[in-house]
Amino acid sequence: MSLGHVTDVLSVRQHRATLDATGTLMRLQFRVHESIRSGRRPYGVDIIGLGLPAIRRALGRHTPKWSQSLYPDTSVEILQASLHYDLMKSRRGERMESVYNPDGFDSEAERFILEHPVLCGRTGPALLQMKVYDRRAVVLEGPELAGDRSAMLVTRSEVVWAALQLLRYVFPLAHPLPPQGQTGPSLTARQRQVVAMLADGLGDDVIAKRMQISVRTVRSEVAVVLQAVGATSRFGAGYRLGRQLYRQ
Repeated sequence: MSLGHVTDVLSVRQHRATLDATGTLMRLQFRVHESIRSGRRPYGVDIIGLGLPAIRRALGRHTPKWSQSLYPDTSVEILQASLHYDLMKSRRGERMESVYNPDGFDSEAERFILEHPVLCGRTGPALLQMKVYDRRAVVLEGPELAGDRSAMLVTRSEVVWAALQLLRYVFPLAHPLPPQGQTGPSLTARQRQVVAMLADGLGDDVIAKRMQISVRTVRSEVAVVLQAVGATSRFGAGYRLGRQLYRQ
């Protein structure tokens, strides 16, 4: 069995494990939703806000030492609204780590993230929005209450364990966004992921399987990257961008 084949198998297993972990946490989340809607408030579950402004204020009041967040969808408007609270939490010494779904935000949102270091994180398979505090509690979207969105802080052991399992699979598959101040061509988050894998010497088939896209799409993204950086070879593009932007 070749090394490339082993890498393919491991990558498929990682993505499958990520999907399974996401599904497990979602099932637990919906189970809690059903209990709340039926009038029962499960042990270890607190509704911390109704409506986005109240939710943001509630999250801003929490003071963990370490938070890890997943964002399936991100827009400039959402980032602008949360920036004040993120800056406040950073000044209090909170260590924040975030993974953004590369298909969940556009170049404008990515540019805003890069302009504000407190928001910088990674791009990866973030399919469920959540925030884990000190590996002891998890914030999840709550059920709709009184016609408004809610958020819930959960300390139930099975929910926290499922959230930690999901983080365990997501973070190794995530790639860093370039640090602030480093310049480079304007690439989408997905193209940056392709760049990082090119730098590791991976072929089209492996990249396609890891990113769960077609080989044709990979080749199209590679062509865009080559043109953007003015490289004449895949290796040159991967080395120039991957090592410069991702490996420092």
